[in-house]
Order: sequence, then C-alpha cells, then structure tokens
Amino acid sequence: MAMLYNVLSSWFSMITLPTYVTLVRIILIPFIVLSMIAQNWPVAAVLFLLAGITDIIDGALARSLNEVSVLGSMLDAFADKLLLISCYVSLFCIRGNFIPIPLWFIVFTIVSELLFVLTALYFVFIKKNHGIHPTKLGKLTGVGQVLFISWLFVCRATGFDSGPLFYLLLWLVVLSRLCAFIEYGVIAYSKQQRAQGH
Repeated sequence: MAMLYNVLSSWFSMITLPTYVTLVRIILIPFIVLSMIAQNWPVAAVLFLLAGITDIIDGALARSLNEVSVLGSMLDAFADKLLLISCYVSLFCIRGNFIPIPLWFIVFTIVSELLFVLTALYFVFIKKNHGIHPTKLGKLTGVGQVLFISWLFVCRATGFDSGPLFYLLLWLVVLSRLCAFIEYGVIAYSKQQRAQGH
C-alpha cells in the first residue's frame, strides 16, 4: 500500500496544470465518438470545438507558466492523435447520406502517426533528448485537420452536400501531412548526423 501511495504521489507531482487540461481533451473523446454514433452532429461539433480549445489552452499555459515537460508534451501529442484518429475512424464507419472518409485515408493517417510517434520515442528514450519539437508546418497541418473535421461536422449537421469540395480538402490534408512528415524526417536525419559528429 505504501509503495502504491508513493507511486501515485510521484505521478501526480509530475502532472502540471497544462497536463490536466490535456487530460480533459482525452476525456472528451469518447463523448465525441458517442455523439457521432448517435449522429447528433451539433453536439459532436460543440464537443470537438471544446477539445480543440483545450489544445490551445494547454500549450499557452505550459509556455506562460514555464511548465513544459516531456510527459506533458508526449501526452499532448497522444491526445491530439487519439482525437483525430477517433474522429476519422468514426466518420469512416458511420454511413449516411454523405461522403464517408475513405479507407485508404484512415490507413495513411494511422501509418503516418505511428511513424511520427516511433521517431519521437526513438529520440526521447534511445537518444536521451527531448525529441523533435513541433514545427510551424506541423502545427499548421494539425490546425488544418481540426478545421477539416469541424467542416465535416457542420456539413452533416446542416445537410450540406460537400460534393467535390470534400475531395479537394481531403487531398489538401494528405498533402500537408506528407510535407510535414518529410520535414520531420529531414530534421530527424539532421539531428542524427549532428549526434554522430558529421
């Protein structure tokens, strides 16, 4: 019991205010998915918007309070990826009178996110540094995906026929993710070369 208490105390001492905000985003995810399953798109859109706001708040708090930590950064990235993938998979599974998210896009998203995560874990645990910090392009890609999902929710809530615009925005998301991944790979390679003294 004493060991459990010590472990829990150590864990909670590591959690900062920005991290609690991140945890709120994770807690919102199942409620967003349940709202999507019920096809209550207005509620799903509001909850998704709240989740997006927590993403802005936790980053701003971490910087203003100088409480940026490896745990907080990793949990924030995990929350973002879990939120996006959960929404994409739900949009793929839920059928209706609207264009579904294609399967190839789901596979592309999951594979690219796994590669991002594996690269980050490699630098944190193998190379013993803080990994690769998010770039402007990476952040812009994240914002673009949030706007894309929000737009899909609005289309479903209003019955708007997205038509060709859906595919245009979908490919823009794919292109931005590819560019962000290439940039991430270049940065990772440069860090590796510097670490080896080249």
